[in-house]
Amino acid sequence: MATIPICLITDKNYVMPTEVLIQSLLKNKEKNTQYRIIILTDNIDQKSKDELQSLQSNNFDIEVIEIINPYLKLKNINKYVTNSAFLKFDIPFILKDYEKVIYLDVDIIVQHDLSELYDTDLKNTYAGVVEDFTIIKFKKRNKELGLKHYFNSGVLLLNTKKIREEKLNEKMLEIYIQNGENFYCHDQDVLNIAFNDNITILHPKFNWIVANFDFPLISFEKFYKIKHAEYKTENLSVIHYVRMKPWIYSTVFYQKIWQKYYDMCDFKNTIKLKTCHFMNIYYFLRGHLMLKFVDKVIKKIIYW
Repeated sequence: MATIPICLITDKNYVMPTEVLIQSLLKNKEKNTQYRIIILTDNIDQKSKDELQSLQSNNFDIEVIEIINPYLKLKNINKYVTNSAFLKFDIPFILKDYEKVIYLDVDIIVQHDLSELYDTDLKNTYAGVVEDFTIIKFKKRNKELGLKHYFNSGVLLLNTKKIREEKLNEKMLEIYIQNGENFYCHDQDVLNIAFNDNITILHPKFNWIVANFDFPLISFEKFYKIKHAEYKTENLSVIHYVRMKPWIYSTVFYQKIWQKYYDMCDFKNTIKLKTCHFMNIYYFLRGHLMLKFVDKVIKKIIYW
């Protein structure tokens, strides 16, 4: 029975959603599938480490690795993403015993066993990825960077063997040092540039971004070449809560799904959720009417 390595990156502010993600991984894997969850962190306390590692069970190993983050001093203009995210560059070198690794952001819920994702044939590409419809549609980020495709870095099936052989982490660091102040998508821009379209495009069910619903259904159906049945809630393997978080707001798409796994955890506190009707309306209108001129005015207030 092959082991599927799954890498997460967390910090002191994201321990709780990390535990919720792990709960969803545990509850939805097949009985005979073996996961090895490796959590990279540069600043959580021992109590949090113990809590995360206590979630391991049969065929579900968890290891927390404390990393001295070499990227902490890099200038970062994105106040919503910490420099812990740059540890993605080093995953192939930290987990050097594996030829493939699944990476997941922790603002995610996994609804199905990940064997299908892991078994994807990457051939000689750097990673299996899902294209980021929202950034391509509204920001045209692929064209800004001179790329045919532009993917979301929240779910990556990494060809760690190829990345190690080419020492691609050195190239990623160089790209960021030279251009980082222009990267509003932070590590995601760097990965897209470094991989340079040498990627395997995955079905969007493996990284379903809730912000897709800001746009008319027909637009992302056409983009992804999918039909409605393919993105029914029960058919989504990974739900990715980009932008507004379900542990903060009650009116986020699929918030109740995230809440279900939160309730399975042994948390003593009940989370107090805010409503975000104004933001929901804004993003809906922005996506349906392409209100770019409005976006330029208020993007400093509301995280796009």
